[in-house]
Amino acid sequence: DRLTVFARDGWICRLCQMPVFQVLKYPNPWSPSLDHIIPLSLGGDHTYANTQLAHLRCNLRKSNRVEVA
Repeated sequence: DRLTVFARDGWICRLCQMPVFQVLKYPNPWSPSLDHIIPLSLGGDHTYANTQLAHLRCNLRKSNRVEVA
């Protein structure tokens, strides 16, 4: 559940460390998105341990690289 991950991360983007506002919706670049720490395309799992909150903008910029804040 995305909201569980977002709450766990305290509504802070794990890539840029700035607040993420729940009221912003896709396609706003500052809206919340679910990032896979190890991208699925690189063999990462779709698990709570491998997911984190990121702004849509930060997530798109990260692409399929492994970046940990």
